[in-house]
Amino acid sequence: MTQPNRVALALSSIFAGGGAGAAVATILVWLSWTGWPFLSVFGDPRNLVFAGNFVIGPLIGFIVGWRLLRGIGETWRHAALAFTAAVAAFIGSWCAFPISMFSMMVSSPLLSQVLVPAYFVAMVVIYVVALRIARRNQVAAPAL
Repeated sequence: MTQPNRVALALSSIFAGGGAGAAVATILVWLSWTGWPFLSVFGDPRNLVFAGNFVIGPLIGFIVGWRLLRGIGETWRHAALAFTAAVAAFIGSWCAFPISMFSMMVSSPLLSQVLVPAYFVAMVVIYVVALRIARRNQVAAPAL
């Protein structure tokens, strides 16, 4: 068995956290965009966009990044890389909003309905591929 690659673990954890956070935030952007009546419980539908992009997406990115980086020994590196995953999720989350705005301006009805779900699928694919790479390169937890 080969030694796990720490660089591959770090980068894949950042991409996995960013993809997971962006995927969840994209769902909230899409829900806000559809304007379903049950969303009035949250007040203005734009609240879902801000909650997903500022809080939920980066938080999920941080948690996924933190969990996948178990093999990194130093806590400060662990936290720095998890924070970078949260920033990646924040950036990916905010890319969903312009895509949803662009989909409203497209003249093709089919294309306007497909853009946001296609972005969601792309973020899920990034998450799954990065998760598999991270799992392959994880180091066993140290024995106590």
